[in-house]
Amino acid sequence: MFAHLWQWLYDLQISATVRESSWVFPTLECIHLYSMVFLIGLVAAFDLRLMGIALEPQPVSYFSRLVRRWVWIPLGVNTVTGTLLFASKPMEYSGNLAFVMKMLFLFVGVTYHAVILRKADRWDGLAKMPTGVSVLGGFSLLLWLGVLASSRWIAYVL
Repeated sequence: MFAHLWQWLYDLQISATVRESSWVFPTLECIHLYSMVFLIGLVAAFDLRLMGIALEPQPVSYFSRLVRRWVWIPLGVNTVTGTLLFASKPMEYSGNLAFVMKMLFLFVGVTYHAVILRKADRWDGLAKMPTGVSVLGGFSLLLWLGVLASSRWIAYVL
């Protein structure tokens, strides 16, 4: 279905540079991984706060604003680096179950946070987070753990 698109990506000069250079792919991968750590660190701090766990209990809206302000940097970096990495071998990655799972977890995680971050103000001032809100935070952590795990499995799944 996407064979022509994947071939077009594969044939791009920039894809060939990423694929054939001895330093471009590893450099992009390092940037991608560190940016992912920054992204997951941001959302994990918010998720832990939803679960009632915080070193310094700030209002949930504080964490929500913090994440909404800074999350665009690692998302942008990961989009650019991930696209370049994918373009180096699009046929191989698109058929890799771990890669497909990573994209699924990532899509659900970003969509989930886009909704939850906007609703966070309603939980300010609560002495204790309601159980349902704590479950939302725990579910989100599991989604991002899925992103990390499937990312690492990409190299080992055929």
